[in-house]
Amino acid sequence: MLLVPAWSLDVEMQFYMLFPLLYCLLERFSLLIKLCFIGLLCIGWSFLSISWNLLPICFYIGFFILGMLLDRSSWQPSLRLLRLSFVGLGLALLFPYFCTDFKYLIDCQNREPPAVPSQQHISVVYDYVLALLAFPYIAHSVHVKSDQNDRLWGDFAYPLYLFHWIPLIAFSSINFLLQLPSPLFLLLNWGIMLGGAWLIFKYFDQPIDAIRRRLVEQWIDRNSERR
Repeated sequence: MLLVPAWSLDVEMQFYMLFPLLYCLLERFSLLIKLCFIGLLCIGWSFLSISWNLLPICFYIGFFILGMLLDRSSWQPSLRLLRLSFVGLGLALLFPYFCTDFKYLIDCQNREPPAVPSQQHISVVYDYVLALLAFPYIAHSVHVKSDQNDRLWGDFAYPLYLFHWIPLIAFSSINFLLQLPSPLFLLLNWGIMLGGAWLIFKYFDQPIDAIRRRLVEQWIDRNSERR
C-alpha cells in the first residue's frame, strides 16, 4: 500500500489501482517470483514509510491474520467470555474519553500521524487491544444465524461507518474551542452520529435497496419465463 489509510476503503482503492499494473508486469513469471517481488516491494515500502514517520500496512497485517483465523476456526466462546468481551470492549472504547492523557487516541486531527512518535506506537497497541477484546464477541456472532433485527442493525452499521467521521471531526474542532466536559462531548457526538446515520439509512439506503431488490426480482422472473 503506497499511502497510509485515511479509512479502510483506501486499502481497497489502492489495491484495485495497483494490482492490475503488477499483474500485467508479472504475468509471464512464475508464482514464486511474483510472491517474492510483491513481498520485497511491501517490505521496502514499509521501511521507507517508517523513515517518513508513517504507519505502513505491515503494522495492520495482524488484523487481517485475526480475520483469517476466525474464518478458518469453529471456536465458540463461552457465555461468560462473551460477556467479558462485550464489557471489556465497551470500557476500552470509553477509556480515551475519560482519561484526558490518552485523548489523542480518538483525536482524528492528531491520529495519523500523532504529534509525538510514542503516541503513534501507543495508538497501534490500542487498536490491537480493541481487536483482541472484540475477538470472542465476533467469533460468536459469525456462527449465529441472523434474525430480522440482526439484519437491520447489520445494514445500519454501514451508513454509521461512513457517517461517523463527520461529527467526530466537527466536534473535535468545536471542542478545542469550547472545552466541553468529556461525558458531554461523548453524548453529543454519539447522538449526532447515530441520528445522522439513521437518517441516511432510512431515507437513502433503504429506498435504494428496495429498488435494487425489485430490479433483481424482475430480472429473475424474465429469465425464468424464457426457460
